[in-house]
Amino acid sequence: MLNYAELYSAFSALELQANPVIVHSSLKNFGPIAGGAETVIRALQASTRGVMAPTFTYLTMVTPQVGPPNNGLTYGKDKDLNKMAIPFHKELPPDKMMGSLPRRLLEMEGAQRSTHPILSFGGLGVDDILKTHTLL
Repeated sequence: MLNYAELYSAFSALELQANPVIVHSSLKNFGPIAGGAETVIRALQASTRGVMAPTFTYLTMVTPQVGPPNNGLTYGKDKDLNKMAIPFHKELPPDKMMGSLPRRLLEMEGAQRSTHPILSFGGLGVDDILKTHTLL
């Protein structure tokens, strides 16, 4: 079972101490970790300048009825899903597909979240970056 010291040592060896990092990982790939997602986040936080992760909320997404061509969407196809969309708020949990790490990150003291209604990011020690990530 991996522990904090092992994770901290491995992350420190990457020499990212002066840089903020974005982490998007399945904890299953790590194997068992003493303390779970919080241990990974704490080890990353201690070995970098800040940690952020995608905290996407697909429940807020609305597909327009019409839009520009070749935009990667099939407009008008999600009428029923659009009816189930909910307004974004910073306390909304990340989509389950994001995994346990982003969810735990947002629960930690001092965590902040960007205000993008679908593709938000959460983080610790990266407030200046998160403030710039809006719908605009």
